[in-house]
Amino acid sequence: MNGTAYVTRAPWPIMYEKNDGRIILTSLGSGIWGSLGQASYAAARMGMLGLINVLALEGRRHNVHVNCLAPAAARRMNA
Repeated sequence: MNGTAYVTRAPWPIMYEKNDGRIILTSLGSGIWGSLGQASYAAARMGMLGLINVLALEGRRHNVHVNCLAPAAARRMNA
């Protein structure tokens, strides 16, 4: 969660002031659907999703677009 916040915080004021910008972050489906034995990781991913939703709302007035990719796949680790 800290990495997402710090990386996003650096360019945000510049994009906000210029009324233009794009932020695209990558997460995983474990925050959305959960993952056995990975509670802290899933909580951090959902925290990222909450941050993205708020930034998207705040940035909309200043033409700053925020998106998140959250791919999901079946893995042996989760079986």
